[in-house]
Amino acid sequence: MKVEICWPSCRDLDEARCDLPRGWVDDLPAECLRYDHAIAGAGDIDLAVVGIGVKGHVGFNEPGTDPALGTHVTALTEVSRPAQAPWFGGQLDLVPERAITVGCDRASHDPIQMWPRSPDMRMDKRPPVE
Repeated sequence: MKVEICWPSCRDLDEARCDLPRGWVDDLPAECLRYDHAIAGAGDIDLAVVGIGVKGHVGFNEPGTDPALGTHVTALTEVSRPAQAPWFGGQLDLVPERAITVGCDRASHDPIQMWPRSPDMRMDKRPPVE
């Protein structure tokens, strides 16, 4: 996970304490419950790496999404899907139509938040640390 979403300042994260929703599983609603239970079991979120969408939305919580929702499955819009294409080699047909996202109320409790602006923030796009 660190290699894909974090830059060099995150290299000391304890991976045993890192988790993310597994959007590739067959039962997405069950995965949302698993993730919410993992958050509760850990005592909440200490660090969230979340993007801000082109419409100003947080994660995949499109404008109008109930902020009290926990982790949930959401349909990616005609704006969000093309914005994700760079993560999929620029191929829109590979971008999923649905995603798992954490509700804004849950994400806003984090003491530290980082907001990657684009896929260019990925570790493999950053200069090496000396």
